[in-house]
Amino acid sequence: MTASSSRRSTSTNSSGVATEAFDQGSIEVRAAGRKGLGVFACRYFAEGSLILRFSGRPVGRADLPELTEWEREHLGEIDIGLYQVLPEPRCYVNHACSPNAVSTRDTLYAVREIRASEEISIDYRLNAYDDGDVWEMSCDCGAPDRPHTVVGDFFSMSAEQQARNVGVAPPFIQRLYRQRRGLD
Repeated sequence: MTASSSRRSTSTNSSGVATEAFDQGSIEVRAAGRKGLGVFACRYFAEGSLILRFSGRPVGRADLPELTEWEREHLGEIDIGLYQVLPEPRCYVNHACSPNAVSTRDTLYAVREIRASEEISIDYRLNAYDDGDVWEMSCDCGAPDRPHTVVGDFFSMSAEQQARNVGVAPPFIQRLYRQRRGLD
């Protein structure tokens, strides 16, 4: 499946959620080994380049039990107690502890140069907060301490990693970071 459009066209995925890709054929979803599916660059992206705009369906904590298994596996936190079901192709962006992209509430952009055919990855911890239902996953992303366990919480990262990444974390994580450090 290729996420593509001409200029800024919007398309609807199989879940009925709007997705918007830039530059025809800029990314594609394909097999990513043991990770299942992944999103790959079909062209070069410079640091800071927009890769994808998307809009997921918002879901409150009380509605989580009503989601399908697929929807529960493809959630992104957008605030404390508020999530979104990530649309295709955004939902297939895999984790890496040293990612080449970052995902906000509605955009995916490059944090370093990305070559054509390179898998696009994000650090899932940047958009995660332990609100009583923290997740863990085994990670074999190529980090020096591989394989290792990743805990789904921004604050599970070292203080150095938090300081380095807080600027690209979602606003609610930035707010919590400042509160925890007495900066607010």
